Amino acid sequence: MLRGTCSNHSAGLKAERDACNFLIHNGFSILKQRWRSGFGEIDVIASKGLELVFFEIKSSKNYKRSFLLTERQKRRCANAALYFISLDNNQCYDSFRFDYIFVIDGTIEHIQNAFYIEDNNKS
Repeated sequence: MLRGTCSNHSAGLKAERDACNFLIHNGFSILKQRWRSGFGEIDVIASKGLELVFFEIKSSKNYKRSFLLTERQKRRCANAALYFISLDNNQCYDSFRFDYIFVIDGTIEHIQNAFYIEDNNKS
């Protein structure tokens, strides 16, 4: 039933390590990896300057399928991110965003602003 789960997990961890190395090489500071809350999990949380970035890391070879997060998954990620920001009272960031990093066959692709959350407080 669970055949392949361990190898998928190992591949996911390797993809996260590769993604973090890529981010560090590109000037990001890694704040958290596999951060979990009651709202959901965020693969990597990093900062660059005064911008906070929440990363979803994908290692699927099926690029198009892995690219799509459902609206529910996006909302869970957004709620977890907002919760993280609320806990980090000592830091001030000008902005935050949600990015994807794809690690496929040793190639890394970084997609900035992969999705947005709507401001439900708009008038």
